[in-house]
Amino acid sequence: MSGMGEFWSRRAKAYGAGWDREEKQRELVAGFVARQSGAVLELACGNGRVLRKIRDRNPALLLFGVDSNARMIEEAAARVPDATLVHADVTAVEEVFPGLRFDVVYAVNSLHNLRGRPEIDRTLETMKRLVATGGYVAFDVRNALNPFISSAYARHRRDGLQFFPASPCRVLRLFPTTEFEVIEQRPVGYASLAEAGVTERGILHRIGYAIYLRLTRNLLLSPYLLYILRRRRQRRSPSMRLA
Repeated sequence: MSGMGEFWSRRAKAYGAGWDREEKQRELVAGFVARQSGAVLELACGNGRVLRKIRDRNPALLLFGVDSNARMIEEAAARVPDATLVHADVTAVEEVFPGLRFDVVYAVNSLHNLRGRPEIDRTLETMKRLVATGGYVAFDVRNALNPFISSAYARHRRDGLQFFPASPCRVLRLFPTTEFEVIEQRPVGYASLAEAGVTERGILHRIGYAIYLRLTRNLLLSPYLLYILRRRRQRRSPSMRLA
């Protein structure tokens, strides 16, 4: 098993149990998806926490999930037994569900764990192909323009872990406005020192973190960025009549 495989297998049961920025994103995505209808696919579904939130809100949805970690899939199957869950690499999802199109395709707290920026791009391209006309794509990225995210992930990679930020502009260029409409772009961060869990730290740390929070509550520098896009319905070309 690879280093990242072992990393996630050890965390399969407990991952996502706390409250942090990732949990805020889970709640935001689950709330949006649960208001839709039809078939929903989560790429890198992990231990199924988001699928469970969606199922609790909307029992009528058809839920599908794919993850490359067998332990995570086991936990997801226990948490959401009526979902269709497959142990497979997200890059092979079109082989798993050949010819299927979904009303919602999403990936939350997962793209930064792929094997580099080219694989992030390929996965987003796959999501584009998997979503039906009029359907939604939802995902988040770790913002490469945030210097703390970029430096922290560089340290992780030196330690042998796969964590890759992405450029917001580069990501959006993959979704041409002729095909996709941006429904929401949302910076996701902590709203206060209390939410960040630093109220017991020293005064200088609290002051510095308060400045950081103020500077990063925007689409330019937010550490996490959440996107929701809709595939446009194709307009019919006006009919032409011969004179």
